[in-house]
Amino acid sequence: MFIPISGTLSCFVFLSVVRSMTGTPTPPVALPAPTDITSGSDFGEDDACDEYYDCAINGEDSWQKLQTTLQNPASTDNWPDGHQLYNDYYTLDTTPYTAVDNSIAQDLLNHGFSAMDSGKYTEASVSSKHPTDPISGPVAFQNLFNTEEGVIIANYNYNRFDLYRKLHWSEIIYQTYLELVNRQPGQSVTNLRAIVRHNLANDHTLRVLWNGYDARKIPIKNYPLWVKWTEAEQKYLWQGLLGTDNVRGVVWLLNDHAQALGKKTITEIWTRIGLPREEQSAGPVDIWIEIGPYAGT
Repeated sequence: MFIPISGTLSCFVFLSVVRSMTGTPTPPVALPAPTDITSGSDFGEDDACDEYYDCAINGEDSWQKLQTTLQNPASTDNWPDGHQLYNDYYTLDTTPYTAVDNSIAQDLLNHGFSAMDSGKYTEASVSSKHPTDPISGPVAFQNLFNTEEGVIIANYNYNRFDLYRKLHWSEIIYQTYLELVNRQPGQSVTNLRAIVRHNLANDHTLRVLWNGYDARKIPIKNYPLWVKWTEAEQKYLWQGLLGTDNVRGVVWLLNDHAQALGKKTITEIWTRIGLPREEQSAGPVDIWIEIGPYAGT
């Protein structure tokens, strides 16, 4: 089982902490999506944030859009051409994954998933198709998929190696998951249960995590332990996490394909930081995102 770190934060304490870091901030202006993104969610993928106040605004906005969509999932079709763009501009290479990543293997077992060397995991590498050379560009997205049990381990995702940027990360992940599911008779994308952002190297997300840990007064000695975040217990900090680069894409995925995924939402988030900020680095930084059925009407 995960080792939770309890903590309750009032609105007053949260605002005090944030104001001490940022002064009296003004709401950020949402940046437009890249011009070469031809369709998709309107959340604006390049609107990065690195302070809790700004991320909370982004997170609250995307979370509310997801809740609205889940109430009427048939009304959302943000990527009508996603599958075609995926086939036209990207190459998928797969290989069975039989190694054991000791930094995440036990966590998978603790959470009821099969061992990494069980033969149920596939390493999927997605590259941009080169416009003139039959050899594809460098791998931009390399992740592990266990479609039978519904878990995705996002290991390596580097947008700068995507030559075209025709699709957001969320759509790349969904189309890859869909392709792998379709290769296995009897499986369905509706069984998605968790997405793990593993070994993160995103400075924006790390700064937000540090701010959140400070706000909850989590001691440095507990950084390597899993810390639980829920909307009910840490509403403002929850929204901040949802607004980060590494969680917001999961919200988009669930929003953009609400109908196909069977009306799924994020039920809780777990995080851990390998090293404190005094070390001037961090690793591994992991975010475990639990996905479950939407309980609303």
